[in-house]
Amino acid sequence: AILTNPVYREKFGYTLPDLKFRAVALNSPATFMKDPEMMMGATLAYFDPEVMKSAKNQDLIDVEKYITGDFLPTFIFEEKISKLNHSKIMTSISPVLHS
Repeated sequence: AILTNPVYREKFGYTLPDLKFRAVALNSPATFMKDPEMMMGATLAYFDPEVMKSAKNQDLIDVEKYITGDFLPTFIFEEKISKLNHSKIMTSISPVLHS
């Protein structure tokens, strides 16, 4: 959303790079972070509960509300390490298509 929504990008103080993105790939992205079930376990190491009480921070993690029709085609995937042979296994492959 930061690449394609100038309102959201401005909230972080970012400027658009001089690059042209045609698609994105997200590896185990943090999604729907306002859902209470998402803020537990290891996630709390990244999103401190006290810091996240702020209305400003609640708005910043509400990424989905800033997705517009300009959002890039997205490939979402998750990698897991096999405990048996320490190889990476790609799971939960989910291409997100939109017109």
